[in-house]
Amino acid sequence: MLCRYECDTESKEFVQLRLVDMLKGTGIKEEKEQKIRELTAKLESINQQSEVYRANLLAVLKDMEEEKLKLSVKVQNARLSLKE
Repeated sequence: MLCRYECDTESKEFVQLRLVDMLKGTGIKEEKEQKIRELTAKLESINQQSEVYRANLLAVLKDMEEEKLKLSVKVQNARLSLKE
């Protein structure tokens, strides 16, 4: 009977230690999942910001192209005027 009690005590201790390990593991897993959620949200925010920058850059490039064409026409007109 004494052996059985000792075994039960050891089993209880083992189970308690195992539960502590599992809870620690769960905490770590939850921390990792939280960190993943935070990084994912940050990445989404950065991607949105990048899209805004990209749209602004494309608008500036389009404006530059239009101005280049206007200047090209003005230069051509000036050349024609000088030839005449």
